[in-house]
Amino acid sequence: VVTNNTVLQVLELSKDPRSTEAHFAAMPEHDIVSFATIVKALMRADRLDRAADYFERMLASNIQPDPQFVAGILHLLSLRPHSDAAQRLLDLLLRSDCNTGLKLVNDTLAHIDGLEAKERYFTLMQSIGVAPDLVTISMK
Repeated sequence: VVTNNTVLQVLELSKDPRSTEAHFAAMPEHDIVSFATIVKALMRADRLDRAADYFERMLASNIQPDPQFVAGILHLLSLRPHSDAAQRLLDLLLRSDCNTGLKLVNDTLAHIDGLEAKERYFTLMQSIGVAPDLVTISMK
């Protein structure tokens, strides 16, 4: 898995989402790194629907996102206008771990650098009605 993930990450950096997706499909197994890489590659290529498809597949494989994964998705979403695909990705994030959803929101803040980025994250969370009071407390 490690070797395949390294190749996948190099392909993602080359900004070639088709090659990245082809390599992902050829991999015999996937982990959080593989899924995070393919989702990020597709989001950067403005293929949010495909990114959401892979995120759903990740959750169906019982692989839960970690705060770094969530922070990466939220950062990329905060740079794009709202769309149905962006809303779908946010909905998947919120459903990803129903027992610790609020904890995940707060843990994610710890992985976002800079006040401007935290404010974008806060605005994004408020726009979908996610624990704005809890997020406000975490930003202080």
